[in-house]
Amino acid sequence: MIIDLGLVNKTDYYTGLVIKGYLEGYGEEVISGGRYDKLLSEFGYDTPAVGMAVNVDAVADVIGKKYTPKATAPDVLILAENGCEAAAVRKADALRKTGVCVEYAFMTDPDAAIEYAKCRMIKKLIIISEQEMTIDVEK
Repeated sequence: MIIDLGLVNKTDYYTGLVIKGYLEGYGEEVISGGRYDKLLSEFGYDTPAVGMAVNVDAVADVIGKKYTPKATAPDVLILAENGCEAAAVRKADALRKTGVCVEYAFMTDPDAAIEYAKCRMIKKLIIISEQEMTIDVEK
C-alpha cells in the first residue's frame, strides 16, 4: 500500500492533512480522508475531526485477483434420507472434526447425488438412513 501525505485537496471541508491510499493493481484511491476542523460545526457540534474511508470493495477486488484460493473438491458428499437430516448433520460435524472436507447434498435421490459427486470430483458418498452406507464414486 502506498500512502501519499503530500496531497492538496480543493474540497473546502478539508482544513489540513489530506490522505489518499492506493493499492498496486487498482487505478484509484482505496483510502481517502483527512482533517475536518470546521465540518462538524455545520451540524451544530464545533469540534475538530480526522477521518477516512476505505473502499472495501476495491480492496477485496485487488486481494481476490492476487490471492485467489485454489478450489478443491470436498472429500465426502453426505446425503440424508427423509427424517435422517439431524443424523447427517452430526455425521458431517464428526467428519469435519477429523479434518475431512464435507459437503451436504441437497438432493434426495441417491443416483442424482452420485452424478453430482462425479461432476464435483467427490470420491465418496455417504447416505444416512436407518443404516449408514458409503459409496465409492467412480469418475
